[in-house]
Amino acid sequence: MLPFLIAAFVIAWIKGYKPFVIFRSFIIYPFLALEIVFWVFQYLSAKGNLDVIRYAGILKTGFFLYLILPVFYFKLYRSAIFGCGLVLVGTLLNKLVMNANGGKMPVKFTFSNLTGFSNEATFSAPGAIHIGMSEQTKMNFLGDIFDFGYCVMSIGDIIMKAYFVIVFYNMIVLLNNRYCGGK
Repeated sequence: MLPFLIAAFVIAWIKGYKPFVIFRSFIIYPFLALEIVFWVFQYLSAKGNLDVIRYAGILKTGFFLYLILPVFYFKLYRSAIFGCGLVLVGTLLNKLVMNANGGKMPVKFTFSNLTGFSNEATFSAPGAIHIGMSEQTKMNFLGDIFDFGYCVMSIGDIIMKAYFVIVFYNMIVLLNNRYCGGK
């Protein structure tokens, strides 16, 4: 999720806002705590501790539930409605490729191979929803092909997580208005 916070920072900075004002609000800190847990889980998974995989769904749910805090605290209702639409579209894209592949999401490790965060053993872990991408897997263009070196995402994942960019950006704008008198 960190790349999406950074994206919001860059967009805000380009538009003339002070992005680091977001740290003046307590609302950002639960997100940062979840982000730290995410990085620890990614590291443990890459090092072969497949037990953490069972908590991935809980962590993912935690990130999306976190968004309730800023939506209600800052009254970002329009952003939330638009973001829910993005989550729906992203989810549908992911379900489409998974249904085409027997309920599994094809993954292609590239940069993660260099950083050590790829672990193909996760494909055979109990409850695994990922498989290695190959010529036999279908709709690979919708699979997990965007490798950030510590995680691999699909276009559906990126569309869903654009919701975070929208919320963070709007938080920055509101906090700039509150603490900095606008831009």
